[in-house]
Amino acid sequence: MDAISSVLDERAITIEMSAGSILVWDSATIHASHPNRSSAERVAVASAFVVGAVPLRFCFADAAEGLRAYEFDERVLAGRAPFRTPPASLPRVEPWAELVDGRGLLGRMCSGK
Repeated sequence: MDAISSVLDERAITIEMSAGSILVWDSATIHASHPNRSSAERVAVASAFVVGAVPLRFCFADAAEGLRAYEFDERVLAGRAPFRTPPASLPRVEPWAELVDGRGLLGRMCSGK
């Protein structure tokens, strides 16, 4: 993962924001945040805007079962941190794409795709 971290660090852009600010990006953007070192809770809201006919999907990957996807509707979003584990009650569907490992991600980043 050092090669990936190196490429990400070279291309990273730090955006400093004031409390109450909002930042919007494309869902395909690789993103992260620094650890919260304060005692205050960091609040985040994730929103997705899609055409009504587009199904919502949650993808989850682990070493045991690999990549899997679940279809859901807005009711799933009402719970606190609903996506920390695979949702047992949701219908399983085919993922849109294959899982990319570290070497594949590095290759895509370096090729500009």
